[in-house]
Amino acid sequence: MSRWTEKVSIEIPNDHIGYPFYFDVNGESIERLIAVIALRSQTYKGWSFYAPDNRIVLWQYVSDKDLMNGVSRFISEMDAEAVAYQVWSWLSSKEVEWDEEPDHDGSNAKGWRAHVDDVFGHCFQKLPEESKRSYAGADWGAALAISPLWLEYHK
Repeated sequence: MSRWTEKVSIEIPNDHIGYPFYFDVNGESIERLIAVIALRSQTYKGWSFYAPDNRIVLWQYVSDKDLMNGVSRFISEMDAEAVAYQVWSWLSSKEVEWDEEPDHDGSNAKGWRAHVDDVFGHCFQKLPEESKRSYAGADWGAALAISPLWLEYHK
C-alpha cells in the first residue's frame, strides 16, 4: 500500500487523460468519503472483500456469476451515504490490517484511499498478479475500491 499526503485532488496520470472515468482520492473524514462514493455512483447493489488485498470493492451491478465469485448483494439498493457509513464502520474496526505506521519528520493519521483500477472506471474483484493485469480484465460491475491508508503530514 502506498503512502500519500492527504489532498483534495483527483489524480489523472498523463496516459489516462481522455478516458471516461479514472480517479484516485484519499482522505480521513466520513464527509469526504461520502462525497467520493457519491461522485462515483449514487446507488450501489453489492460489495466484496478479499483479505489479501485488504480492500472493499463496491458494486453497481451484481450478476449471478459475481455472486458465485464472492460478491454479496445488499438486501436492497443502497445510496452513497448508507454505503459510506458501512465502509466507515469497517475502516474503524479492529479487523482492518494497517501497514506499519510511517516514520518521518511529521505526523500521521489513519485514512482511506478510494480508487478505480482501470481507465474505464472499473475495479478488479481480486487484484491479479501485476503481470496479469489488463484493462480488459476488470469487472465492469465493480465500481470503486476502498482501502485503509496512512496519511502523512510533513513539517
